[in-house]
Order: sequence, then structure tokens, then C-alpha cells
Amino acid sequence: MEVRTERLPVCNLTVERIHCYTVGDVGVLVHNKPQKYDGGGSDERPPNLSPPGAKRRGAFREAKRRNNIPQGQQPSRVKPNLDKRGNPQPGKQYEFDTPEGTKTIRDDAGGHRYPDDPTQDRGPHFNDDAGNHYDY
Repeated sequence: MEVRTERLPVCNLTVERIHCYTVGDVGVLVHNKPQKYDGGGSDERPPNLSPPGAKRRGAFREAKRRNNIPQGQQPSRVKPNLDKRGNPQPGKQYEFDTPEGTKTIRDDAGGHRYPDDPTQDRGPHFNDDAGNHYDY
């Protein structure tokens, strides 16, 4: 390992929203300040778009409403809920065939935990294709 004292350009790298990780063969610990969830510069998590006091059914109905899916329409397909790496997660993915195309509402029944930034933790919720959140 070589110790250097001059200034060098660096990048604030985030890997899958994880801000603490090790780098290189010697496992240098890197910690970066979290940036805005949507990429624009604030630490705030996405808003909850469910009606006040909504339970699971109310959150699901609001997700359908905001995505122009008729309330009475049943899903065209129900698939397992997989994360970005293809690992199964609690919940399901509901696909709806509409005149505007296929729309997916994902049930993240297990919520999310972010040990490096607990302010981003979220309980059970639905997501739509636009990344909106509907907590229940």
C-alpha cells in the first residue's frame, strides 16, 4: 500500500443505495453521505401517496386509481416479487393489461430496511412503475 498526501479527485459512489462498503484487496472502508433518493440532492424519502389511515386495500386502490386502472379490474398476471438482483422478496407483482399498456403494481409486503440510512426505512407498501409509494 502506498500513502499519498496530495489532493486527488474523488467520487461520491453509491452502490445499490448502500453508502458504506469496502474497496480493494485490503478492504478500505468507504462511507459516503447519502444523496437525494431520486437523484436530485435531498435526503428525503419518497412521499406516501396512500389516503390518510389507509390499510392494504386502500393503498392498493389508490395505486390503481393513480395509474388509471379501473377499480374492478383484476390483475392479468400475478408474479413473485423479485428485487433488482432477482432474489424473491415478500409480496407479489400485479400486472394489469390496459389500453395504455401493461402496468405493474408491486407489493413490497416486507418493506425495506437501510442500516446505513434508517431515515429511508419503509414498512409494507405498494410501488407503481413511476416509483410512487403507497404505504399500508
